[in-house]
Amino acid sequence: MSQTENGFSRWIKFVELSTKLISVTPFLLGVAFSLYMLGSLQAGPTIILFIAVVLWDMTVTMINNFIDKRREGGTPHFTTGVSLALIFGTGGIAMVLGLWLTVLCGLPVLIAGVICFGIGILYSFGPIAISRTPYGEIASGLTMGFFILFLTVFVNAPDRAAQYVNIQFDGSMLQISMHWLNLLYLTLLALPSILCTSNIMLANNICDMERDAPNKRYTLPYYIGRENALKLFQGSVILSYIAIVVVVILGLVHPISLAALLTAPLAWKNVRAFVANPVKSETFILSVKIYFILLFGFVITMFVGVILKSVL
Repeated sequence: MSQTENGFSRWIKFVELSTKLISVTPFLLGVAFSLYMLGSLQAGPTIILFIAVVLWDMTVTMINNFIDKRREGGTPHFTTGVSLALIFGTGGIAMVLGLWLTVLCGLPVLIAGVICFGIGILYSFGPIAISRTPYGEIASGLTMGFFILFLTVFVNAPDRAAQYVNIQFDGSMLQISMHWLNLLYLTLLALPSILCTSNIMLANNICDMERDAPNKRYTLPYYIGRENALKLFQGSVILSYIAIVVVVILGLVHPISLAALLTAPLAWKNVRAFVANPVKSETFILSVKIYFILLFGFVITMFVGVILKSVL
C-alpha cells in the first residue's frame, strides 16, 4: 500500500497536478463567454475538450520534467520506461480526443490542436528548445492563454465556421476564411489570460538569469535586461486590467465584470513584492498568485454576468 501511495505521490509531482488550474482558467473564460455572448453551450464537445486540455497539459508537463531531469542529472520521478509509458499513454488519449473533437467540430480544431501539441513538445525538446530562447513567454501565453479559450468558444459557437474560422479542401485547393473582427474580440478577451500566463514564465526566467546564461539558456530577460523585464512584468498586469475595461466597453462581457478591477490593489501588492525581490525560492510564487487573483476575479464576474443576463 505504501508503494502505491508513493507512486501516486510521485505521479502528482511528475504531472505537477497543482498547476493544472492554469490550463483550466482560460477554459472557464471561454465557457463564460459562450454562455453570455453566444447563448449556448454544447455539453458533449465541451466535456471532451476539457478532458483533452487537462491531459494535454499533463503530457507537456511530464515531457518537460522528463527532459529536465535527464539534462540536469536529477533524480527522475520514474524509470525511463514508466515515464515514457505515462507520457505516451496520456498524450495518446489527448490526441484521440482531439481527433474526435475534429470530427465533431471541424478542421480548425485540428489545426489549433496541432499548434498546441507542437509548441508543447518543442518547448523543452529538440536542439533548440523554446524554453531556452526569448520566445518562451510568447509560446506559453498563446498556447495556454489564447488557444484554449479559442477552442472552448469555437466548439460552442452555433455557426462556428461563419463566426470564427472555416477551413475546407476544394480539390487541390486549401481554402481558409476567417472572421477577423470576431477573432480580434476573442484576442482582447483572452489578453489577460495571455499576459498573466506569459508573466509566470517571465518571472521564472527573471529569477533564473544568473544560472541560465552559463547553461546556454538565453531567455527574454537575458536580451532585454533585468530592469526592462521587471517593467514588462508590471506592464503586463496593468494591460490585463485595461483589457478587462475594454471588453466591457465593447459589450463582450457584462458590466459587472468591472468589479474584477477590485482585485487590482491585491494583485499590485504582489507585483511590487516580486519586483522588489525577484528570488525563485522566495517570490516566484507571487506570479502565480497574481495570475489567480486577476483571472479568477475576471472569471467569477463573468459568470455573475451570465446569471444577471438570464434573470434581468
